[in-house]
Amino acid sequence: MQHYVARQDRLRVDASSWQKPPWNAVSSQKLTCHMGERPRHFPDTRVKLAYDDQALYLMFRVQDRYIQALARTDQDRVYQDSCVEFFFTPGPDPDQGYFNLEMNCGGTILFHFQTLPRKDPVEIPVSDCARILRDASLPKIVSPEVQDPVLW
Repeated sequence: MQHYVARQDRLRVDASSWQKPPWNAVSSQKLTCHMGERPRHFPDTRVKLAYDDQALYLMFRVQDRYIQALARTDQDRVYQDSCVEFFFTPGPDPDQGYFNLEMNCGGTILFHFQTLPRKDPVEIPVSDCARILRDASLPKIVSPEVQDPVLW
């Protein structure tokens, strides 16, 4: 999936601002892609992307149930939690490798660089992960699993 990213000024990292300025001016994209077979549980997930002179901004909105967040530190197994993923390339040629950034519903991330899916990932240093600003609408740890519908 390719998506045009709009420039926006005065953005900030705030999970509560999906419908507030300036995020209300950014169009959302429904995520329909997945790696491998379609998962049995595939919650409605939308993303907004924008950038300014300082950063690339992503805001996910997930209508979900069966939510948990057990990963406690960056580079932990967030893929076993309720999470979203963002794949991006540092240049125009994806064959040169890509970044895989995953964040669970509590704000913990897993960040790798790789050239082939699920093969020989290079872990981004935790010190670099700490530079990624994030805001989650749920607590860092969600346990036991929440089985009711939740928007996060």
